[in-house]
This record gives sequence, C-alpha cells and structure tokens, in this order.
Amino acid sequence: MTPPKSATSTEDRRKLRLEERDRRILDAARELLLRHGYHGLSMEAIAESIHFSRAVVYQHYKSKEDVLVALAVQTGGRRVDLFERAAAFRGRPRERMLAIGEAVAHFATTYPSHFKTEHIIHTSSVRSKCSPENQMRLAACEAKCPQIAAGIVRDAVSQGDLVLPKGLAPELLIFSLWSMYFGGLFLMSSDIDLERKGGVTDPMNALRRGSTALLDGYGWKPLSADWDYEATRKRVAQEVIRAGR
Repeated sequence: MTPPKSATSTEDRRKLRLEERDRRILDAARELLLRHGYHGLSMEAIAESIHFSRAVVYQHYKSKEDVLVALAVQTGGRRVDLFERAAAFRGRPRERMLAIGEAVAHFATTYPSHFKTEHIIHTSSVRSKCSPENQMRLAACEAKCPQIAAGIVRDAVSQGDLVLPKGLAPELLIFSLWSMYFGGLFLMSSDIDLERKGGVTDPMNALRRGSTALLDGYGWKPLSADWDYEATRKRVAQEVIRAGR
C-alpha cells in the first residue's frame, strides 16, 4: 500500500534534516582534527562548535572514533571516484598507472584531513573502538583503490606491455608503488624540512622520478626513454583532475 503523500513528504524532510545534520557534524570534526589533532577532537567539542547538544551528536555517532571512520569513508568515496576516472584515462596501461599516481597526489593535497585521518586510524586503536558496521564500511572502502590499480597491472600483462617476474602478483607491484607514494606524501605533509635534512628541493618531482624508475626497472612498456610521459601528465591534469572538479 502506498503511503499518503503527506507522510512521504514528512519522511523525506526528516531524512534531509538528518543528512544536513550529519554533514555539519563531519565538517566540524574535520576542522577540529586539522586544527587540534586526534586528542583535540571530542564529541563535546564537535557539539559546541556547531551549537548542537551532545545528545544530538551522539544520536549520529557513538564515539569520536566512529566519527573519524565516517570521515575516512566519506572522503574515501571521493578517492575511489578519482581512481575510477584515472583508470578510465585514454591511453596505454602505463599511462593509466601514471594517472593513478597523479590522482593520489592530487587527493592528498586536496583532502588533507583524509590523509591525516588515515594516519590516525592506522597508528592508534581507533578501529577497535568503532562499531562493527563502520569497520566493515571502512575495510570495503580501503580495498577498492588497490583493486582498481591492480586491474591496470593485469591489463598491461594481458596486452604484452609488462611481464611480471615469477611469483610477483599484481597486488605486490601495487604495494611497492603504494608504499612509495604513501611514505612520500606523508613526509611532504609533515614538519620535516626535506631540503635541509634530506637535500630534496622538489619532493613531488622526486616521487614521480622514483615511480618512473621502478616501472622502468620492471620493463613496463613504453619505457620512459621511449615515451613522452610529461605530455601524458598534462593530459591527465586536464582530463582527469580538472574534469572532476
């Protein structure tokens, strides 16, 4: 039986109010996290910053750890969208992998709160304090991007552009690239003076050169000596990064 129109409208308005309230809670949490870090984030601080009662905030989330996971899932969805656009980039598989690298770098600089939240989640007992439902949501979100990247490696193998060494699964190659970018972007977002302590004046360029050397080392064609990847990078900026804004 179809509910009366007035009842449907009331339910829709209630849903919109809850969604708007949830958005405000997450926006406030993101700002507090960036300003004061994990220990400066609390349910009380969130409620006070947006003039909600603590009871209202607790209606949405049971703890600040659940809020952190919700933040990671929220922006993680945006990262998946970006990865999917990068994977669909028109070009050879290695060009598409370059697009993934550019997407990773763009995401880290565009959503610094997500990058910071990821570090907190992975270096503390945040997960254990979250609801099982939120843990499952986060795990599913985190798995998608490596799966997308591994799919590009498989395309390269099937097209004859890459021959993986025996025993090296596509996921292991992605792990190497992931580790390189995750570590590099972490150092770039830290307070470490990379130029003074490490002699690195252009860390993003160093990161790109490192990933290029890694893929050249595996013989992933076209090799950098045979292809204008700078032209590819410019196309990625136009067709993937800017087009998604």
